[in-house]
Amino acid sequence: MTALPTELTAGTWTIDPSHSEAAFTVRHAGISKVRGTIGITGGEITVAEDGASVTATLDPSTVSTGDANRDGHLKSGDFFDVEAFGEWSFTSTDVRQDGGDYVIVGDLTIHGVTQSVELATEFNGVAVDPFGNTRAGFEASTTISRKDFGLTWNAALEAGGVLVSDKVTITLDASAIKAACPRQPPAAPGCTRSEDVDPARVGVLGRVTRGARRGTRGSAARSRRRRRAPRRSAGRAARAART
Repeated sequence: MTALPTELTAGTWTIDPSHSEAAFTVRHAGISKVRGTIGITGGEITVAEDGASVTATLDPSTVSTGDANRDGHLKSGDFFDVEAFGEWSFTSTDVRQDGGDYVIVGDLTIHGVTQSVELATEFNGVAVDPFGNTRAGFEASTTISRKDFGLTWNAALEAGGVLVSDKVTITLDASAIKAACPRQPPAAPGCTRSEDVDPARVGVLGRVTRGARRGTRGSAARSRRRRRAPRRSAGRAARAART
């Protein structure tokens, strides 16, 4: 069983697309590099006592390299063919420790082709953001052959060689938010439901605990009984006078 970081508590961590990104680097004309990004649209990290699993989806139509013409070419049938293959995905098959870091093995699907890849992964820790979300950060990288995924377009150079290299380096930067616990038991391991929170802290937030609510209802009922009592006494005195 792989020992996971203690801060990465059991439960579901949802990848936050607005704070996550996939980037790639490929050599161009043998002398320079082109860099680009592709949006991560969703995913989950599920942590259990016996290990963890990861899923992620990406949208190739969001590719951005800083050049509109090149982006349009990448989206076309020569490369990503986003009309036919509008989603890429990753599903882990194994997570293992590698010194102080981790290796996530999984099935990567690009352009309708699935290949097994290994992501060298670094855990960046856990933090609570200003909105109360518990976040975990990760960085991962791998190198693939684009030909293995059916991405074979190229152009020959006059001096020899080809325009676009086969090797592509992919890096991932992901932020995942710990899913909220259900209100009804059983809660997932590592979750803290609102009813489990220290009542003193709840009071600070301006909320009333169940016990306090019961006490308030009891006080209100006693007050109503006291108000009714004088009216009942006055009614009995009036009936006695008539008789």
